[in-house]
Amino acid sequence: MELLAIITLIPTLLFFAASLLSGVLSNSKRKAVSVLTMFAAVVSVAISIAGGVYIFNHGSAEFSFFSFENLGLSFRIDALSMLFFGMIALLAVIIVKYSINYLDGDHRQGVFIGRIAATIASVQLFVLSGNLLILFLAWVLTSLFLHRLLVFYRDRPRAITAATKKFIVARIADIFLLISFMLLYNKVGSGSLTTIFEAIEQGTVNGAPLILEIPAVFLVLAALFKSAQFPFHGWLVEVMETPTPVSALLHAGVLNAGPFIIMRFAFVM
Repeated sequence: MELLAIITLIPTLLFFAASLLSGVLSNSKRKAVSVLTMFAAVVSVAISIAGGVYIFNHGSAEFSFFSFENLGLSFRIDALSMLFFGMIALLAVIIVKYSINYLDGDHRQGVFIGRIAATIASVQLFVLSGNLLILFLAWVLTSLFLHRLLVFYRDRPRAITAATKKFIVARIADIFLLISFMLLYNKVGSGSLTTIFEAIEQGTVNGAPLILEIPAVFLVLAALFKSAQFPFHGWLVEVMETPTPVSALLHAGVLNAGPFIIMRFAFVM
């Protein structure tokens, strides 16, 4: 079963590897970054299909590699995670291919592709997370890597201004999500999503009623800020100064983190 989790994480690891390579290779050798990133995107599509078949035949599964205080490195493979993983995979193929053509001849193309790869990897990690700790870290990483893309052209003042506004709003979303997760962890005593969902289904923890109204409120606030919902959308209309692939990745992919977190914690809602 752990082998399945490792296989599912292969494209995420490849994306992270491409991002690291973009920072160490010389400009003349950065074509390898584009090749590796495109390969990771194609592998993602294949694994999303295989994962969907597995879930159809065997149901959901959660894998934990190590844990401390019921917080650790664990991943959850179910219908929701594979649905979003597949969507991310398809977007990755399109956006990476377009990015390679869009910045053809640009001396910083490797850097840009590397940042795209890191953002996609963090989103994949986010939807596959099976523990509150990993879920929160991936949520933050997604925002930080996206910020690096938004400020790619540092000579565009409007792009920098929009990125700064987005950075502030994203940190507010982080605080709301952290509060919600801390409350859930405190009430249930575990960061495992499976354990949390089972506790909610039972309605009690150690014989005491499970009260979830306050964590749910902070969860909704985190989603509203993360997804630039009205009236927190001001920065979103200003990001057109960024490279076109970034806008595509932002609108089609990263902003779905808010809806995903609500669907992931549908039991809480």
